[in-house]
Amino acid sequence: MKQYQKTAVDTPDELELSVPEHVSVAMAEITENVQEGLLALAVGAGLQVMSALMEGDVTALAGGRASTTLGGSRSGPAPGPGR
Repeated sequence: MKQYQKTAVDTPDELELSVPEHVSVAMAEITENVQEGLLALAVGAGLQVMSALMEGDVTALAGGRASTTLGGSRSGPAPGPGR
């Protein structure tokens, strides 16, 4: 065994932190903000996944989206009703 593994270190049974109260309050606020941020990140990622899954289902059931450009002219090759 190495020497540093044999050396005992004097540590108190309880770690006592001497932190001013305003620092503790600030850390509590930071912790809350981090938790809210992580929750928002998880919800956002979940919504993106659900959107992709639903878009895939719609495409599978109803086919792809129609083209927004029309191939012919507005009047078309054949006369419509009322002409």
